[in-house]
Amino acid sequence: MRSLSVYQILSAGLIVLATTPVLVAILAISHFSEQAASQQALQAQQQTAINVANDTRIYLDAYKSALDSIGNETSFTALSPSDQAAAMKGLRATDVTYFETFDVDGAARARSDAGSLERLNPGTVSRVVSDGVAVIVVGQFLAILVPMVDEAGTPVGMIGAFIPTNTISVALAKANTLPDQSVWVLDSSDSVIAAPNHLAPPLDPSQITPGQTASLFLVTDQDLYVAGYAPVQSQGWTIETLIRADMLQMSIREARVVDVAILVVTVTLAGIAGALLAQVFARPLQQLDRAERLLSTGDAHARLPDSSVREIASLSRAFGETRAKLADRTREREVALRDAQQALVVREEFLSIAAHELKTPITVLRGFAQLAAMRLNQPKVDVAQIQAMMQSIDAQTRRITSLIENLLDVSRLERGQFTISPEHVDLRSVINQADWANWPVIDTTRLRVEMPGHPVVTNVDPLRIEQLVTNLLSNAVKYSPEDSPIEVRLVELGDHLELSVRDHGAGIEPSKQEHLFERFFQAHGDSHRSGMGLGLFISRQIVHAHGGEIRAEFPDDGGSRFVVTLPR
Repeated sequence: MRSLSVYQILSAGLIVLATTPVLVAILAISHFSEQAASQQALQAQQQTAINVANDTRIYLDAYKSALDSIGNETSFTALSPSDQAAAMKGLRATDVTYFETFDVDGAARARSDAGSLERLNPGTVSRVVSDGVAVIVVGQFLAILVPMVDEAGTPVGMIGAFIPTNTISVALAKANTLPDQSVWVLDSSDSVIAAPNHLAPPLDPSQITPGQTASLFLVTDQDLYVAGYAPVQSQGWTIETLIRADMLQMSIREARVVDVAILVVTVTLAGIAGALLAQVFARPLQQLDRAERLLSTGDAHARLPDSSVREIASLSRAFGETRAKLADRTREREVALRDAQQALVVREEFLSIAAHELKTPITVLRGFAQLAAMRLNQPKVDVAQIQAMMQSIDAQTRRITSLIENLLDVSRLERGQFTISPEHVDLRSVINQADWANWPVIDTTRLRVEMPGHPVVTNVDPLRIEQLVTNLLSNAVKYSPEDSPIEVRLVELGDHLELSVRDHGAGIEPSKQEHLFERFFQAHGDSHRSGMGLGLFISRQIVHAHGGEIRAEFPDDGGSRFVVTLPR
């Protein structure tokens, strides 16, 4: 029987010792890689559900706040049904089909359109009186109901806004961040409020634990899906999302192939290294082992061995490259953490500014409403004063609506869902509409409008361009003297159109000019007229979505000129 040399035995032992930990490590890495990919997919889908839930809460809270302001105005609640119907016709809300008021027993009083009056069941009436609000599904509508009170604060009825449920479904369809993603909204009784194409929700509501936010894997027809859900705070609703997990399956398969390849290469290298280690490479490997142990403690600067043998030198270089990559990833995570912390600071500052900006017009709105109510109770009513107050109330309502629209636009931009709907329109009529829409705020005698005498037809989204012009006019009004002109000019330049808005105010400090179009930047942050820093940011996004450019100019004689260039 042939005997084995000590070298051969030692070589075989070292090969086994070197290979076994590597095999275990590769299998562990493969397992954890699959878990990490799965968890990442779950977290992403769950975050989508949370984002939609937050957007839904903001949407409902905005309408609740507006209706509550109306329900607390005793001058409105004291009106006759016909006068309430006339007043509600003047309310403007994009998604609302009609407004309706009810008595305390649920009988309808007045409606803003010509539809038939409805009656609420006693349970809904009780919920509105006790909770101060109720959001229910009435036929094909989502009804947001708040109480109306008299001067003593006693509930005397309710006012409600009725929004078509298909409007919410359309909004959810636009909210999808991925092609195959779907979103459902369920109320507190697990009834579907909105769904894509009227499909049933992916999860049985009984599977959801109240207050829990987690995701599940579903297998349907041999396909893998990732589902997430999140509650809508203070509402009792649930948001459910669903998306195919094709990319997750592909990532796991690719990871397994890579793991197998790494395993084969590593075992081969381990065998070669084990044989050589028995003879001459103990010390370099000890240095590598020491460097590995130090790396696990966070020390990435241990000296690596130099060797004249190619394999050991290659192993040392590979370890060094891996260590450098790990160090780079650590630095990247630190940078990401700092960015996340900075984002939290920006969010807190933004919430503070948003709260202030929303509180100011609401305070003014209540002041004018109370003053108007006092004037109406006087023996002799000054109609001109009342009309002026109503105009001021309408202006503040427009301001609140604009603030809410800006907030929703920022949310859409962050999710990559900011879209336009171009159509062929006369750009002159869009500009004129923007001027008219701002008449309570802008003294039209200040406007100097210069446009071609013939139609200027181009392919744009008229609502977004009107929003752009409104933002530029609003800035011009806020930051220029009341008796100074505001110049609006539209000219044709070959295959482009140039629209400019010029004011004669104080202009912008040179140090702030390069930041004008940044999100939340306030060029006049120390002024009481300063807004949330969203107008110019959103304006730039609108222009870029149309394939155009926007810039700011500062003439020598003072003021500012914002120039928009759009393709024909």
